[in-house]
Amino acid sequence: MAAAIFPWPDPRHLAINLALGIQLAPLLLLWSLRSTRDMAGLKWFLAAAFLAMGVLTVITKHLVMPGLVNDANVGWWERSYAVILVGWVAVAAWLLDRKLKGPAAAQAYGA
Repeated sequence: MAAAIFPWPDPRHLAINLALGIQLAPLLLLWSLRSTRDMAGLKWFLAAAFLAMGVLTVITKHLVMPGLVNDANVGWWERSYAVILVGWVAVAAWLLDRKLKGPAAAQAYGA
């Protein structure tokens, strides 16, 4: 909310950096699934989501390729990060819901 209330270049906009801890969530879920043997697809997906968010963070923080993200296009970069962030949660929740409901869920979803 701080980033929405205080638009860039206001220094208070950078309070959004406190929320970057959410990037660890796919790794934590991956760790919690370490003993499951039948969710390899979800595990690969979580690793890819973590990697994609990491790459976008490094790019948008100007740690590599300085100048690629600028005032004119930063919103598009941040939106792509948000899509990945919200998207992996939705996919993981859906797959875990199917797994927890067992074979009955697979039939209901047509799998």
